[in-house]
Amino acid sequence: MPFASRVGDCRAAFVVLALALGPGCHGGGATPSRASDGPVALGDFSRFSDLDWIDAHVHLRSHLRIADYVAYQDRFGMSRMVLLSTPSTVALLTGERPNFNAELLLAKALYPDRFYAFGGPDLTPLASGGEAALGADLERQVNELADAGADGIKLWFRSTVVEPLEQPPLRFDYLPDNPALAGLFETAAARGLPILIHIDEPYTANLFAALALYPNVTWIVTHLGFSGTDTRRLEAILAAGPRVYLDVGHYVHSGELLRAGPAARDFLTRHQNRVFQSSDLASGCESWGLTDDTCPSESMAVSQAWTLRVMLETTQDVTFKSAYTGNDTTVTGLGLPPATLRALYHDAALGLLGGPRRVQCGPALIHIDRLIAHTTRPDEVARLQTIRTLFRSACR
Repeated sequence: MPFASRVGDCRAAFVVLALALGPGCHGGGATPSRASDGPVALGDFSRFSDLDWIDAHVHLRSHLRIADYVAYQDRFGMSRMVLLSTPSTVALLTGERPNFNAELLLAKALYPDRFYAFGGPDLTPLASGGEAALGADLERQVNELADAGADGIKLWFRSTVVEPLEQPPLRFDYLPDNPALAGLFETAAARGLPILIHIDEPYTANLFAALALYPNVTWIVTHLGFSGTDTRRLEAILAAGPRVYLDVGHYVHSGELLRAGPAARDFLTRHQNRVFQSSDLASGCESWGLTDDTCPSESMAVSQAWTLRVMLETTQDVTFKSAYTGNDTTVTGLGLPPATLRALYHDAALGLLGGPRRVQCGPALIHIDRLIAHTTRPDEVARLQTIRTLFRSACR
């Protein structure tokens, strides 16, 4: 089942949260926050700790929202965001832009100290040349992105991507242990680019195979590997190698982990240097009825950032819609100590990524031109050309 379906209707979850955190909620406020009287109200970020949160999983769908994202950082207690680009399988058939890499590169050029960029692959060579052509081109793409100043690669092995590619006429096994993708992984390792990988639960065996095949790759397995309350599986993912990290990637996955009770606290405490906290900002836009230019809305952005912080920093009860059952589920926040929170929000990500890489203007323009060349829909071409013009003005 697709991830968006599993997390349920975020609008409904937001309403449930507002009710759950009213006057009758359980708990005594935010343990490590600057205030301790009563619950932290929905959308109130003033009482959380100063942690310089590096939000490790954010989607940027429109160049028109870049300044808004800087404002979100200041409001939500973030110092930086890791922007992720996903491939468009629709682009193979309709001529849409292949991914959001151009938007990410523009954000880095405008605010070089605020954003990391994890570029997504361009799958369009598959339609014109098949598996061999895509495999060879992916290696070139990784080099292009590294030359342009990207900080990593985002791979999206979601069922809604994998299954259409398996069908005629493409018949491509788009999973990480397919040898056709070896050039991508080996080049990423050679260029020092971590790979943040979203891989749906039915493909867990393919994930473990890839971790074994490419031990030199630095892996960030997002959405906690869709492990739910299974801390043994989380332990197995981290045990696959010292270069393997975990990313929360949306509060629903924190919520699922918190259902494990003391085991969740123990896991996060012991592995605080290998687990990143993230909002998954601007995911699920369609379920909110939003376009690329209007996503996220105010309530959506607040819900995605605030709920995660409440779960980790307070001892309040939080109700969310389960990613696995679709039912409303209530968990009690962990109220983690400040040192653990600092590691989870900031130190672990900074230790891996360092500061954001600087955009290299010439190579970045080459990559943007690639995307324009692989886009045929007139409105999408116009959008990319606008971004290119803005990028040339911003990049010095």
